[in-house]
Amino acid sequence: MRRTSEGWHQYIKTKSEGHDRLSTIRSLIDQQAYLSKNTERPSWLQEHVWKQTESMWTLAELTSFGSLTKFICVNALEWMAELVLEGKLASPENLLLDGVLTYTSEVCLGLFRLLIPQWRARNPNVTQQVVLAAAGNSGNGTEVMQLLLEQRADEVHITPEVVLAAARNSGSGRKVMQLLLEQRADEVHITPEVVAAAAKNSGSGIEVMQLLFKTKRDEIYVTPGVVAAAAKNSGSGKGMMQLLLKEKGDQVHITPEVIAAAAANSGSGTEVMQLLFKAKSDEMHITTEVVVAAARNRSMEMMQLLLEEKGDEVHITSEVVAAAAGNSRSGREVMQLLLEQRADEVRITPEVVAAAARNCSTKTMQLLLDKKGDEIHITPEVVAVAAGNEEGGKEMMQLLLDKRSGEVHITPEVVTAAAGNYWSGTEVMQLLLRKRAGEVRITPEVVAAAARNRSREMMQLLLEEKGDEVHITPEVVVAAAGDSGSGTKVMQLLLNEKGDKVRITPEVVPAAARNRSTEMMQLLLEEKGDEVRITPELVTDVARNRSKEMMQLLLDKKGDEVHITPEVVAAAAGNHESGREVMQLLLDKREDEMSVTSQSISAMAGNIRFGKDLLEMFFMRGKLDLHLIDEYGRTPLLWAVSRGNESMLDLLLTLDERPSDPALVTARDKLGCSMIHFAAMGNCVDRIEEIMSIDQYIHVEDNRGWTALH
Repeated sequence: MRRTSEGWHQYIKTKSEGHDRLSTIRSLIDQQAYLSKNTERPSWLQEHVWKQTESMWTLAELTSFGSLTKFICVNALEWMAELVLEGKLASPENLLLDGVLTYTSEVCLGLFRLLIPQWRARNPNVTQQVVLAAAGNSGNGTEVMQLLLEQRADEVHITPEVVLAAARNSGSGRKVMQLLLEQRADEVHITPEVVAAAAKNSGSGIEVMQLLFKTKRDEIYVTPGVVAAAAKNSGSGKGMMQLLLKEKGDQVHITPEVIAAAAANSGSGTEVMQLLFKAKSDEMHITTEVVVAAARNRSMEMMQLLLEEKGDEVHITSEVVAAAAGNSRSGREVMQLLLEQRADEVRITPEVVAAAARNCSTKTMQLLLDKKGDEIHITPEVVAVAAGNEEGGKEMMQLLLDKRSGEVHITPEVVTAAAGNYWSGTEVMQLLLRKRAGEVRITPEVVAAAARNRSREMMQLLLEEKGDEVHITPEVVVAAAGDSGSGTKVMQLLLNEKGDKVRITPEVVPAAARNRSTEMMQLLLEEKGDEVRITPELVTDVARNRSKEMMQLLLDKKGDEVHITPEVVAAAAGNHESGREVMQLLLDKREDEMSVTSQSISAMAGNIRFGKDLLEMFFMRGKLDLHLIDEYGRTPLLWAVSRGNESMLDLLLTLDERPSDPALVTARDKLGCSMIHFAAMGNCVDRIEEIMSIDQYIHVEDNRGWTALH
């Protein structure tokens, strides 16, 4: 066990590899019952975890490792808290939001208890986002909110949004709401939105609503929106509606929207509707929208109830029949009911037939063919819909060929629909080739659709069965290059079978660069390297949106064509996903070509995730000019405050030798705005006092004559 665990980090270069390695260690822990026997502090973890990976794993990701996480946390909670506070595991803010407040484990709660007091020194304000997350936490919500109220009471504000989050909380909503009412009753205001949220809450909604009626009855007003929310409640709609009728029956008004909501509710809608018919029959008016919703309901009982209770008001329009035809759960039963009770009103329009052809089940189409065959016309559009039916395409096409063979014509649109059908397209195409090979024509549109299909099998089938008709146009190559599913396999197939026909046009390379995998670009560079042209626009796009691996590939294979322009640096600076890794790579490989422009500073300031790290990279290499002023007259400090990038602001204030150069912090842009102006606009509102201690000219006016107090 120890040999496996020691040095495990040496093999890790990516987060995915880290997950795999941790899973191996977890298995050994489980096998040896390591948890129950070992109570020592895990020094090997303290020394090695994240030592070389530099990954910012959140606690949420760690919890997926089960017993290993418990072992780490039970024996090393203090150490984990230290890692968090030092920023080595995850920032406290991110951990509180993404880990502790959204997961229910005792480990998370234990770490939260350790972090709360220590976090005060680092961040004196509990953000509203943290309080909101606590109110909405379905597992630990009550415990976390209790800790916040006990240890950070003066910073916790119970806003309408917090009350709303508690009302929506399906797991611990009642307990959280009760805690707020017990300790902060004066701040808990019951808005119509709060009542509607509780009415829609299928977990703890009834308990929340009962609590509100008991403690805040005078603030509760049951609007039509609240009644509609209760009618939509799929888990406990009947109980919620009963409660509203009992407590505020005079305010419960049944609008068409309420009835339609109940008709669409496949969970408890029938029970809700029965209750409304009994309690509010005079207000129950059945519109076409209600009948359409019932036809789409996953249970035919809703339609049956409407016909029994309000048959005279139920009109079977073409929209109703189409809705039933497209209902994949209970469509056949609903259609059977309509045919039995309202056969004369059931009209089979082209839209109805198309809806049935789109249905993943053939049962409704079979019923219509049997009962209304004379009214059904199998048009090319219907056949194309069947060919594109992803879940039941083969069965639907087989049914049409068996029952209406003479009307089924295989047009180019039909073949294209089948070629683009990911789930069942290959089976549909095989059926068409077996039954109607002579009618199957492979147009450029068909080949392009096959190239976009996320399955290699479709293209392989076309090449095997209709190879002479498969022409590789530029559109086909672009489609394959941009397919992140099986595009690389399709492209390899095309290169193997039609290599001399595959042309790398200017549109192909950007499509490959947008592909989530670098395998496509690597394949093109290896097989068609002479045709691949690397433009400045492409490098900029890769820097802005792609991974380090894609940029590394371009540098390795086409280094002479890769030029690091100011636009490329700015693009990497604004990359929120992998900007830090991309920029580090560019600095390591091409530092001499790189410079920090005002455009780069602006992009870094807007990159809340990596802006500070990127700025520090350039400063450490002597490439950052704190006096840099752009066309707007803004310095790096002004950009940091104007974009609300507090971590970047902290770094700049640390780097700035203020006593020797006060002009840096008192600078104004061309509009006359200073740091304090931008902070007062709400961009760094939590830092106003600190900024005022630096930029003391709070009464200085900008070009409009406004001070920061305006």
